[in-house]
Amino acid sequence: MKLKRFENISKSLVNLVLIVVMLLSVAAWRGQLFGHALQKETDENSSFNLELEDCQQFFPKAASVQKVNNSQFSIFDEVDGILGFAFAYKGEKGYGGRVPLYTFTDANNVICGITLGKHFEGNEYLNKTLGAGILTKWNGLLRSQVNEKFIDAVSGASFTSRAIILGVQNSASEQPVTPPFNFASTENISSLVLLFILTFACFFPKKVMKYRTVLQVLSIAVFGFWLSQLLSFVQIINWLAGGVNWQIHLVLLVLLTLAVVIPLVFGRAFYCSWVCPYGAAQELCGKACSRKVQIPSKTAKFLKLMRERIFIVLLILLWTGFSFDLTLIEPFTAFSVKTVSYWMLGFASIFLILSIFIPKVWCRYFCPTGFILEWIRK
Repeated sequence: MKLKRFENISKSLVNLVLIVVMLLSVAAWRGQLFGHALQKETDENSSFNLELEDCQQFFPKAASVQKVNNSQFSIFDEVDGILGFAFAYKGEKGYGGRVPLYTFTDANNVICGITLGKHFEGNEYLNKTLGAGILTKWNGLLRSQVNEKFIDAVSGASFTSRAIILGVQNSASEQPVTPPFNFASTENISSLVLLFILTFACFFPKKVMKYRTVLQVLSIAVFGFWLSQLLSFVQIINWLAGGVNWQIHLVLLVLLTLAVVIPLVFGRAFYCSWVCPYGAAQELCGKACSRKVQIPSKTAKFLKLMRERIFIVLLILLWTGFSFDLTLIEPFTAFSVKTVSYWMLGFASIFLILSIFIPKVWCRYFCPTGFILEWIRK
């Protein structure tokens, strides 16, 4: 367990600081850092504005909307008769940060609909959640009855659906609603045990090399298909902007800590070499063919710089305010089989097929997350 030389650790620390600063600047364009608004006036519900068009989908006769207080709006018809109310809530943390929402009720405080405010959830997770009809689950209930009804998270989009469920509950409650946390859950214990084994393998590879294939299959099964717990560029940006819900992301936080500290202090490529399910899947695909494609030297030199170029292009696009679904830039969501689109399945499959002939082609030449971790290690 040999440490890096002090000057090399210092260099890695500088690289880490530079990476964090660059990513923080990207996260800041969302108007918040670590879940806190950059401008004081946008940190509370007073920043909410409600358009008449949003009201008319639930109240077709709505002619005007008036803000009552920081979180409540009154909706009127043409003769100033009260049609109902809208209650704004800053939202709970989902996959892409907070998910603001509006709860609409009639004049008797019976819920007639819910809409979402501006958020950064991935389209695939959001479409899965909305397709399950989650926004209509509380229709017909009094606001005071919201917390009496149990609504289960949507399988395949648990982060997004839990954020909406908890958001609706908190918007209707006088006291903060906090979901119970079970550290000793099957998911946590299984993940942490496997993570301990993989950490051991990283430091003592010779002792476990004959079990490497088994460990790769376990990583794919547990961190990939079962829990979809993968580090990604979009996840890092989401955390820096929207903050971290440690109860939901406990395993990922431990994983990120190890993925940064081990390369920083020991110089070992931990996450990409031993944990990443997609990297493991590529390596297993590579075993299907022993004869590999020989890449010309000029092409190889060009490809070696691709990860850095992709990373820089992403930063520039986000710095300039260009908005797009960040979950589409990496093939990792393909493990969420109940949610993933055919496009993403095709995207992930292409690199798996290429890995049969070119070892770990995505990891070596295209992965922005891999570039971040490798830059820290070097």
